[in-house]
Amino acid sequence: GTCPAYRLRIARDGGVDFQSRNPGESTRVRDTVAPQTLGDLIGAADRAGFFGLPTRVDSDRELCAVTATDHPSVTITVFGATTSAVHYYTGCYIRSTDSTSTSPAAGITRHPRLTRLSAFANAIDSALGSARWVRPAARR
Repeated sequence: GTCPAYRLRIARDGGVDFQSRNPGESTRVRDTVAPQTLGDLIGAADRAGFFGLPTRVDSDRELCAVTATDHPSVTITVFGATTSAVHYYTGCYIRSTDSTSTSPAAGITRHPRLTRLSAFANAIDSALGSARWVRPAARR
């Protein structure tokens, strides 16, 4: 597909590894961030409720009652005192109880837990600066 595919890792010492997983791309980059970044991200994971989510979000009908097609997936794994991995298909929605909605997708919305998970995934990318390596402008 056209979605970027990559693996992003951060180590306790602030080491960051980026590896493109897109066919035909061989981008591999090592960089560093402040060592406290990992602790900050683990705190963000906790606040997002990450450690209480199922391993596969799309298998949980409370979180994913309605599945839209052709959305990207995100897998986040946190290793440490508490190790947890969550595979999140971003096309997961629930039926909305808001009868005033006039959007094209009226009647469906993202579960608040998934809104927090999505924000956490974005926080990881932001803290580690992955946008500078994900399909750079020269290859778009």
